[in-house]
Amino acid sequence: MLGADVEPQMVHHVGRQYNWLLRQCRKRGLALFVSVVNDNMGHRKYGDTGPLLEDVEDMAHKLVRIVRKGGPRGVYVQPVAETQTDAGKRLEQYCILVLSGYVLIYNGEGGFPGTVPSGFQYRAVHPAHISTDVPADAVAVSDHGLIIRELAADGTRDGPADSVKLTTWVRRMQEAGVPLIGYYAFQRREPDTVAISLLGQIKRGTVKPVLLGNK
Repeated sequence: MLGADVEPQMVHHVGRQYNWLLRQCRKRGLALFVSVVNDNMGHRKYGDTGPLLEDVEDMAHKLVRIVRKGGPRGVYVQPVAETQTDAGKRLEQYCILVLSGYVLIYNGEGGFPGTVPSGFQYRAVHPAHISTDVPADAVAVSDHGLIIRELAADGTRDGPADSVKLTTWVRRMQEAGVPLIGYYAFQRREPDTVAISLLGQIKRGTVKPVLLGNK
């Protein structure tokens, strides 16, 4: 559990940072994809030593209310990434209840759900590889250890992105009709400026399609 003196400070800090980011996205006409929590939290993966979701559900509710206060315009909310616990399922139902009017995205069933449950508008899938097919009704997020390494210039989990590989994957998703595509800079401490710049160019149509392996 977080200390009683730590939680209010953390929630206040997150609220300030979220509101700043929301303003920046709206100013620039960008969509904002919000993933509230990951249900892997507290399971000691990748060095995580934090609490389990079931131990901080009240704090998670406060984070959801921060999102609600900002309004739904241009915001896509994934209540829980990789839902696998009862606490994760409870938070999903809480979001359905309090985030009326928001676009909600489901990411249960091991990160590759086969359907869109009631109350959600989309499902998000985590493809394992650049070559993995993604359904046209799903949001594609490169949140899988294998594709993270494939898209990285150095083959690690902390990038930065390889511009040719990232362009190839994004184009592939676009051709499949995927509505939203998310590049996941997993363990990178600094902004992946290569990926950010490239994704902006792709969105503006100033990058031509490339084939993986082309020079």
